[in-house]
Amino acid sequence: MVSDLKPLKVMRVGGKWKLIDFDAAVPLWEKKGDGANERARAKAKAGAKVSTAFVPPELIHVPSPRSGTPAVVITKTGDIPEAADTVPERRTAQVKTYRADEKTGLPVTAGLDYELLGAHVSFDMWSLGCVLYHLCTGFPLFSANQEDNLGEKGLLELARWNDTAKAEKLSLVTDRFARNLLSQLLDDKTRPNSMSRCSPTLS
Repeated sequence: MVSDLKPLKVMRVGGKWKLIDFDAAVPLWEKKGDGANERARAKAKAGAKVSTAFVPPELIHVPSPRSGTPAVVITKTGDIPEAADTVPERRTAQVKTYRADEKTGLPVTAGLDYELLGAHVSFDMWSLGCVLYHLCTGFPLFSANQEDNLGEKGLLELARWNDTAKAEKLSLVTDRFARNLLSQLLDDKTRPNSMSRCSPTLS
């Protein structure tokens, strides 16, 4: 799994397009081993190094308001804030990332309030969809900064991705073949979820 597939990692070499910079890549383990590969499988988690403008919705975590946490206070003009004038605590979104232990290479999960996801080919297929969408429309799927990362608003938009949002975005794609391909790549139900399914989808 490339894990951080984006335009900056594609370059032309000798007349051919090639991927570069695989420092974020992790191995794919689609089948369970007999024990020899289990340690490697434990290390193969998505999220160690990503650009959030190209990660799929399932890698975004939106925490629920914690009970007992003071709510955001809305004040009336000229009034002192009162407990009754409150709304639920503002939620923030974050990518499901982690750091690896320097000795074992295993993900450090202490303190995380989300479950890490295993490396999966479908994540790269979403990233590819983001790249192709930009090529087809001239616009990014989500507005990002110079480091290809989303702000809080963009992360929330990504986390809430659904059929309605997809249809709105794909309405800008004029080529029907490209629109059909993007419809598959940008949908968690139809994205290729194994290496064997990638070729038929992209051919």
